[in-house]
Amino acid sequence: MILKLEFKQFTMLFGAALLGMLVSCGKSEDNKKSNTAGLSAGFASNCASCHGSAGTGGSQKSLKDFAGGKDAFSTAVRSGRPGMGAFTESSYSNADLDADFNYLKAP
Repeated sequence: MILKLEFKQFTMLFGAALLGMLVSCGKSEDNKKSNTAGLSAGFASNCASCHGSAGTGGSQKSLKDFAGGKDAFSTAVRSGRPGMGAFTESSYSNADLDADFNYLKAP
C-alpha cells in the first residue's frame, strides 16, 4: 500500500512537471521571434552569446560589418569559421538565417 501511494505521488509530480515544461516551451507564431533586437530565436540561441544580442559585437566581431553577401553569410554559418562552429538547418533554419542577414545588413 505504501509503495502504491509513493508511486501515485511520483506520477502526479512527474505529470505536473511535464505539463509545466510543455506549457513553457510551447512554440507559437507569436514567440518564434526572440527579443534580441528583431533577430530570430535561432540567432538568439546560436549567435548572440558571441556576436551580441543585436549582432553588433560581443566577444566576437559585429555581424553588421560582414563583407560578403547572403550566400557567403549562409556558407559561413553552415560551414563554420575559425573559432566558430558550424550550425545545421535544424538548429538555425534557412528562413531565420535569411531574415537575420537582411536585418543585419539593413541601413
